[in-house]
Amino acid sequence: MKTRRFLLQLLALMLCAVMLLPLTAWADGEEEDVIEEDQTGFALIDASALQKMVEDYLESKAYRKDHVSIGYCYLDTGDTWYYNGDTWRYSAAMYRLPLTMIYAEKEYNGELTPDSDLKGVKLQQAEENILVYGSNDNTHKLMDLLGNEKDVRKLYQAYSDLPEEYYDPDFYDYSYFTANFTTDVTKTLYRESERFPGIIELLKRSDDGKYFDRALGGEYEVAQKTGVFTDRRGVQYNNDTGIIYTEHPFVLTIMLQDLGTDDTICRELAVLFKDYTLSLDEAYAALQEKIQQAQTPETEEPETETPETEAPETEAPATTEPTATEAPAETEPEEPQATQEPAKEQNTAKKGTAAPYLRLGVILIAAALFVILLLGQIVQLILRGKARREDDQD
Repeated sequence: MKTRRFLLQLLALMLCAVMLLPLTAWADGEEEDVIEEDQTGFALIDASALQKMVEDYLESKAYRKDHVSIGYCYLDTGDTWYYNGDTWRYSAAMYRLPLTMIYAEKEYNGELTPDSDLKGVKLQQAEENILVYGSNDNTHKLMDLLGNEKDVRKLYQAYSDLPEEYYDPDFYDYSYFTANFTTDVTKTLYRESERFPGIIELLKRSDDGKYFDRALGGEYEVAQKTGVFTDRRGVQYNNDTGIIYTEHPFVLTIMLQDLGTDDTICRELAVLFKDYTLSLDEAYAALQEKIQQAQTPETEEPETETPETEAPETEAPATTEPTATEAPAETEPEEPQATQEPAKEQNTAKKGTAAPYLRLGVILIAAALFVILLLGQIVQLILRGKARREDDQD
């Protein structure tokens, strides 16, 4: 009895669970396959190769992997990769980048001018003092004019696409950033540079001969913002985010914790990512060819139709023959289109409907077993009631 009851309850739970599975796969299966094909067909960054490159380096130096966060973006395509990208770490002076972007945008919108007075300092001079010379006094003035620190940090979110729920309380309370957020901010600066007049040029003068600039400045232009700090507990934070202007530029963000405060790790990682970026250039050229090939069939199709209009002209003297020959001439170029399109539909239909058929089969089997056991229980109850009545009569 107990075993049967347990099986009945288990089957009931199984049936409920299966019924709750999304049956929308009937419609969604094809879309998911198309998205996967697009991603595999046009993806540029090899995530596993990047992870191996970074971890091989960290292991060779005996650095703790959980104390390193990295964001990388190949800007021409937008392909982005993160390593511990959502770990919150103190931003140190790196927060001055989104702060000055707020004021540069006000200038772009006509709310301020380069000569606007901000508590005794002109806007243009304040931005230079903050980004190039690291002025704490000017930084505090610009912060105070915007409100309290939490309000100011909320304004930083405008430069990232991350949702509101992403942000940790430490972001608002203590200026903690992630590599994901910081890379977003730097990408926004690059892609919408006209919206932030003068900021990139100031970043090209920031930390000259240090960090990314020390590693790559002899070959390429580097626009960067660093942040180095040791707190009262002795925890070390060492950060850099920047745009490296290789032939195809990239954004690199590195955030380190308790791995020293010199620029060695940032420099060495910058060289690795520069080499990786250069290796992508050939792949990027192939990607552009692939995109062009995907677009060319639409322009080539009309070219094959031009001979069709010339064929009837040579056969015009005949009164009956042209009608017989024109029909094949018009249908020949259309036949490949008619045969290729259904082929794609059949392939995607197979991919999309395999899972729903299997799920439906599981539902039917579970339902059948449930009904059988339920009927068994009912019959057992009827027999038990009949036996009780007979006992009462005796």
